[in-house]
Amino acid sequence: MIGSFSNTSFTVVTRVALAAGLLTMAVNATAQQSMTVDELEAYIAEKKAKLTEALDQRDATLEKQAELDKKRAEQEARQQKLEEELRTLCEDREATEPGTLDACLEEMDLASN
Repeated sequence: MIGSFSNTSFTVVTRVALAAGLLTMAVNATAQQSMTVDELEAYIAEKKAKLTEALDQRDATLEKQAELDKKRAEQEARQQKLEEELRTLCEDREATEPGTLDACLEEMDLASN
């Protein structure tokens, strides 16, 4: 989410803003180049196609990012579970062999966690 907007709201706002920008560009182009109506319509269609392509690419990128974020969160959860299990093993070893906890945690690279 961006601020209080969801991705869908952001997409709608972005598309409206870009459409307004295209219209402004078309009007400016018309004023500068004296385009005919057909040329202006072709120009707008071309820019709209490019805009649609860019938005589709952005949407695909956002989907990929969401997938990667989900996989990363799953991996972090698995890692945390493994670290907890290793810590428990070190604590169990400490119960049977007093004085081994610090060395075990260091060996498992858990001393700072």
